[in-house]
Amino acid sequence: MIQEVRDLIKEWAAEFGAKNDNDFNNSYIERKLIDEKALKDNGAFFGLIHPEEETSGAYHDYSFVIFPTENEKPWVASFCVGSSNFKRDYELASRPGLRRLFSKLIDENGHCSTDFTNITSSLPTSFSRNPKIQHLSQTLGKYSQVINCCQIIDNPLNEEGKKYIKGFLAAYAKIREWPTNPQHRKAISNALKPFLKEDTVNDTDSIYKLLKERKFVILQGPPGTGKTTLAKDIATKSSSKIFFTQFHAETSYSDFIYGIRPDLNSSDLSYEGTLGILAEAVLFARDNPS
Repeated sequence: MIQEVRDLIKEWAAEFGAKNDNDFNNSYIERKLIDEKALKDNGAFFGLIHPEEETSGAYHDYSFVIFPTENEKPWVASFCVGSSNFKRDYELASRPGLRRLFSKLIDENGHCSTDFTNITSSLPTSFSRNPKIQHLSQTLGKYSQVINCCQIIDNPLNEEGKKYIKGFLAAYAKIREWPTNPQHRKAISNALKPFLKEDTVNDTDSIYKLLKERKFVILQGPPGTGKTTLAKDIATKSSSKIFFTQFHAETSYSDFIYGIRPDLNSSDLSYEGTLGILAEAVLFARDNPS
């Protein structure tokens, strides 16, 4: 069964855009510990790690890891940090969208950390003491502090089990930016579709609510998809003062913060200080605390 799941993961990874056919440009390294001793609740796992890591020993950063068992008992699929802590992915871990993505992949038999940058807290007892996975108690205890998100898989080869494993892998492929063409992106979208509710990113009310909670929102998307219009709608809804700027190759410090410019209205050569858009916004906020 383990080999069958490993083969499926490699097949799905290729569908998502991963390369793993040469020694110089691979998208991942497969790591595994699945010998008979390990499978007796002694740290058995297999999964995919960053391609710049070593092929053995402790590793850094985010990985897609499966904790398998023998005798047809439930497995656990996970998104976790290597036991050597962060090396490249700390900034990624701090992005709010990362947790939101993985939190949608679990049900009542899963767990998702509230802070992906925290790798000092252990899995909650509500998950670790689940009767379904007591045969994995030592294994999960060994990696408890580095698991950000995990899901119990009752049967890795039935449709439900495949759905969860493929969903976790698709999320990993997305954050690793494996897809290079529309076909890859469509495959990832299809794998995540069972977990994602209808997208409400263009709904002014939902984004306004998020803005009040987080104090900032970043709208991302191709040109012409309504980001600027939506931002202005949200500013109007919140009765905010709007400061608009657009960054381009010629944008300078003096445009954004503060600069000295010639006084064109003076008969003599003279200069005057000019506030950039950020300085104007900060001074306005200072003078208008409400």
